[in-house]
Amino acid sequence: MPARRSRTRRTVALTATATVVVGVALTAPAIANAPVGCAATFNLLIPGTWETNENADPNQPVGMLAPVAAAIEAQNGARAQIYTLPYMASAFDNGHTYADSKTDALTKATAVLTDVSRKCTNTKFTITGYSQGADAAGDLASAIGNDQGPVEADQVLGVALIADPSAGTKGAAPVGPKTSGEGIAGPRSQGMGTLSGRVASICDPKDLYCSIRKGANPFLGSLGSILSKTPGTTGADQGGGGNAAVAAALTSDFTDADLPGLGSNVDALGKQLSGTGGSVDVHQVVDIATSLSKALSPLADLLQSGAGNAAVTSTLAGAPVGCNGPGVAISLRWDWK
Repeated sequence: MPARRSRTRRTVALTATATVVVGVALTAPAIANAPVGCAATFNLLIPGTWETNENADPNQPVGMLAPVAAAIEAQNGARAQIYTLPYMASAFDNGHTYADSKTDALTKATAVLTDVSRKCTNTKFTITGYSQGADAAGDLASAIGNDQGPVEADQVLGVALIADPSAGTKGAAPVGPKTSGEGIAGPRSQGMGTLSGRVASICDPKDLYCSIRKGANPFLGSLGSILSKTPGTTGADQGGGGNAAVAAALTSDFTDADLPGLGSNVDALGKQLSGTGGSVDVHQVVDIATSLSKALSPLADLLQSGAGNAAVTSTLAGAPVGCNGPGVAISLRWDWK
């Protein structure tokens, strides 16, 4: 996509901010001592979509969070263990929705933290996530802060969320550029609880996935709100009705759908076809039309699956935030950077 490169540059800058945030957290006195065989801190990194996979080496940092890992290692050496979570990290491919992938991340992250906390009772934790990884990391932090997580809140030194689709969650402090909106999935309803003040949320103001004004973007806002409740394939049949069909539609080809650019592309195509500006650029018309087709075709599949049915969307939209089965997570791809 045309915006991918510039978004990547902006995200690199935000990652640098996250590196500082995590580094500050690790200056806490708690890292001074640790039992033999246990690091003073266990630093969990959750990469974004397609940056890792289920068979990846957890000792090999990848993607946008690799600089964070490098900074932690440089500043703390063997006192800090770095673990890059291997998980599905996919969206709309291999027959799985984004929700399936995020659930996989949450399940595996919970298991890892549980295991480490049992073996190393004095170890402290940091959690850092990027995009889909931030989505999972934020949910994990919210659970911990509300006494529903795998470790106690006082064991967590800090959390950094980069490009979080649930940005705006109460208790997550904005760091870096000022944004005017919230994440497209909407803030987490229970907030960060006792972790409030130890969670940093970092977002590029131009990134509609972590900073959208839903009043100014009603289409994307409504779509994000509905899809944030849509089940993954493993729980699709539990809700009955059209939920299974909606989940199936979400495994269709959304990977090249430029949803944030849909409105501007429609406007640009209209101007080109009307000859505004004095001439028609045929190549640009083809490019715009192709982009629109890639966005509208999977949306049509989604609507035909039952997402356009008021009863189905009402059921999905009414599902509790953070629940499993019919209420599991987001099914949009957030990692268009």
